[in-house]
Amino acid sequence: MTRLSSLDSSFLRVETPTAHMHVGWLSTLELPAGAQQLDPAALIEQIAGRLHLTPRFRQRVVPAPLSLAEPTWEDDPDFHILRHVHVVDEPKVSRRRLGELTDGFLSVQLRRDRPLWSLLVVPSVEGGRAAIVGKVHHAMVDGIAAVELGVLLFDASPDARPVTPALWEPAPGSGGGGGTGVPRMFSRIHLPRSTTDVRSGCEVTVRMLP
Repeated sequence: MTRLSSLDSSFLRVETPTAHMHVGWLSTLELPAGAQQLDPAALIEQIAGRLHLTPRFRQRVVPAPLSLAEPTWEDDPDFHILRHVHVVDEPKVSRRRLGELTDGFLSVQLRRDRPLWSLLVVPSVEGGRAAIVGKVHHAMVDGIAAVELGVLLFDASPDARPVTPALWEPAPGSGGGGGTGVPRMFSRIHLPRSTTDVRSGCEVTVRMLP
């Protein structure tokens, strides 16, 4: 358990439903020769296998009783990686469609009942590319956290070995749970069509891999 600093807590206090305090980005990746799409299952397995290196990404914000102190970072007893890594279940998308997906994803506020980060994986984009859209709350983002996220997503060399997800248990006092954090589940999320049409959204099927 670690208490948030006053500065980090302020990013939570000033956030509103229409003024979000997460940092977002879009990364486009060149696919290897002959590959039709990014392998989402391999990416999810890679992230799951490295979460032990970045414990903050499995912790949620817990308010202090009566708000008499700053909130704390505590292990999320219900952590599942597929609540944070979403895969767009669409064939090869155009650049324009990628922009719509990005706008919609970044327009949705991060939920406070789970770790404050989320990724949207677009396996195939026209031009032989794939894309990853991400957002992390400003309360947990600093220079170190940015480097840690890079460690989760990317290898330092093209021939790096895959890492098997390790068994994880939340710290005592965080509640029940445990396991690797990789359940079998499917989900649907509601994404606005664009930043200019936030209130009238379109439903996008997001496949959560087994």
